[in-house]
Amino acid sequence: METRVALAELRISPRRVVRWKLARRDTPHAYQRNDYDVDSAKGCFCDAAALPHLDLSGLDTEAKEALHEDLMWSIPHGDQLLDPATGLNVAVFDSGAGDGSYRTYVGYDDTGRVARLVTSFRLFEAAWAKASPSQVPAEA
Repeated sequence: METRVALAELRISPRRVVRWKLARRDTPHAYQRNDYDVDSAKGCFCDAAALPHLDLSGLDTEAKEALHEDLMWSIPHGDQLLDPATGLNVAVFDSGAGDGSYRTYVGYDDTGRVARLVTSFRLFEAAWAKASPSQVPAEA
């Protein structure tokens, strides 16, 4: 039996989500504002401080391959520690049906603070497209 990840959730707070909003990126390219592209069948959540650790441009070929192997293939999903001194990590997960473009939603608590991030790998949307209109959930 094949297992696929339909949603990836990062719980920032234990508080209950009362409102969801589509995450948008500040980019001049309209096609990149709502989705992020996956080209390795993996997605991730990380702090902006982790980005320099994930930048492959300054590494030699062997180091790039080692980092790619560690982050993308050695674990199917889970926490990858980038810097033991600070605890900086990246949460890596399989991306639903594999490569593609996916959306992340931000969940806010009743004080207006971010409580969750959820990426949808569009597995439910594919099923909903085959369902009758009365079976499709209303947009949040």
